[in-house]
Amino acid sequence: MAATDGKVISSVEVLGTSYQFEVAGDEVELLQASTALLNRTLGSISGPARALADDRERLTLAALRLCRQQLLEQRQQQQQMQRLQQQLAVMQAALDPI
Repeated sequence: MAATDGKVISSVEVLGTSYQFEVAGDEVELLQASTALLNRTLGSISGPARALADDRERLTLAALRLCRQQLLEQRQQQQQMQRLQQQLAVMQAALDPI
């Protein structure tokens, strides 16, 4: 990692290819964790999908899996937020003078 204007050059490897990114110093761990997640997702592709000859297709499938996971988590967070807001409204109503 080399520093340039408060940023660093960080190297990561995906599918055997090394990539360099210029990132803020406090984002290096995030880049590395993101790369590790991508590599784990790529490694989890099995069956006919694993036999895909094209790395681009494997990366596309991995990206779709990660996006699906992200959207499911966002949906769960929204549902939890709605439940909490409903509970808060009930509590506020109980505290309001009649």
